[in-house]
Amino acid sequence: MKKLIFLFLSLAVLTACSSDDDSSDEDLILGTWFIVEVNNIPNSDFTLSECNKNSTMTFNEDGTATSVFHAQVGENCVAGTPTNSTWNNQSGIYTIAIPIPELQGFNTLTGTIEFTSNTFIFTPVVSPTTTIVFERN
Repeated sequence: MKKLIFLFLSLAVLTACSSDDDSSDEDLILGTWFIVEVNNIPNSDFTLSECNKNSTMTFNEDGTATSVFHAQVGENCVAGTPTNSTWNNQSGIYTIAIPIPELQGFNTLTGTIEFTSNTFIFTPVVSPTTTIVFERN
């Protein structure tokens, strides 16, 4: 009987203390995202074109980011020069630089992010009616 109790206790300890726990402290923003939607930029009627939707932001684990904004030049969709910046997450409040020319003066923004599946929605603190939607490829 003692052997049986010892066996069950050992089994319980081994299965409860797994070193390959699935929980992760990795920030969900890490990786490359496409800018797919921009809504309600103050004092602007800007909307993303199909070309603009090729624009990407890559968020790295070290707090750096690289963004490439695509724009229509004549009949061609042209990638701009990659822009390096930083990003930060302080208890769910993100500070990121967004490469949209219409955000000049406000392109480094602090706000909240709502993650759902392969999408995140960024809402700047300074303009709570503005949303910028990103999608992972």
